[in-house]
Amino acid sequence: MLLKPSRWPIEIMRLRRVHQSYPYRQELEWCHFCRERHTPPEAAPVFRLPLDLGLRIVSFLPFSDRCALNASCRHLEKFVTNPVAARVRHTLREFGLDPGPFLESMQYHGAVIGGIAALRIFVEDVPMPRVLEVYTRQGHPDLGAPNQEEYDDDDPSADRGNGYRLVETAIFTYGKCQLLGYQHYGANVEKILRMRNSTLDREILFVQSRVPPIELIIEAPTTLLMNFITSNDAVCLYPDLTERRKGLLTLPIPDDRSSTLDVPVLDTLAGFRLYMFGNATQAVGRHRCPLHPSCPAVPRAYPDLLMYTVRFTDAGGYGSRLAESTWTLKVPSPCGSTERIEQRIGGPINWP
Repeated sequence: MLLKPSRWPIEIMRLRRVHQSYPYRQELEWCHFCRERHTPPEAAPVFRLPLDLGLRIVSFLPFSDRCALNASCRHLEKFVTNPVAARVRHTLREFGLDPGPFLESMQYHGAVIGGIAALRIFVEDVPMPRVLEVYTRQGHPDLGAPNQEEYDDDDPSADRGNGYRLVETAIFTYGKCQLLGYQHYGANVEKILRMRNSTLDREILFVQSRVPPIELIIEAPTTLLMNFITSNDAVCLYPDLTERRKGLLTLPIPDDRSSTLDVPVLDTLAGFRLYMFGNATQAVGRHRCPLHPSCPAVPRAYPDLLMYTVRFTDAGGYGSRLAESTWTLKVPSPCGSTERIEQRIGGPINWP
């Protein structure tokens, strides 16, 4: 190819740029953290920022981008995991619990934390709840050493650990509904142990179930409550809706098309400026079923790639004891329906 003399300098510079040599991977510095060879992390502009500023910038990213950032490089994990780990540990300390031993005991019992405490890990402006809901299949995590010298398991008023005392055992449906703020349909809750710490003015509900704890989480009345904390991970099952402060109502439609069930937890969520919809199209938006990750027609499973999972610690040596679960959301008005579901929060539910 003939080049015009006037363009020789430009073409020569272009050829030099193309043939510029880069260091071989074997010449790069070995990173003991990643166990790979790569350029120094300081070469990236994000690592030259103060950590607080970097965390603040990442907090504005959507969950999908945070997940990609977390998976792209182990040096970037701290921008995603550090805030989650701090909120989880802060929540446990607010209830007078030592995070390390309690999380390890949760792993041993295969327990998860649900309810408002799990929601505030992903929606930061949700206030700290007064009640901590812990879902377990059998037994319950240890609360720590009792504050009194003598411990009597037969005495309900005895200190069960860190000042918590058993004040109620709910085995009937009405009592379970009163404690949880909603009813678990299918009667999968065996009993609820209500622990109270009068000094801290906090309560812990140990919800013992007949099914794996994840199956109780997906029976919540809205997708906003389908979040949980394991011993190692914080999991949001419907991140796209939760990120937009929206939730799908999953209350089943009774046979007579009417219901008078009281659902106080929906009042609580509405007070946090969270919005709940009975119509799937109104919540998710126009989409092609079942391709949208938040579409209720999509069969879901735990674990899968459609959820947002942050691994905040590798503590514990018992391994994962959470059983896999599959489900499909049951909503009052499915995708494509033009029916508008009117929901009066905290009162009777008027089905179409």
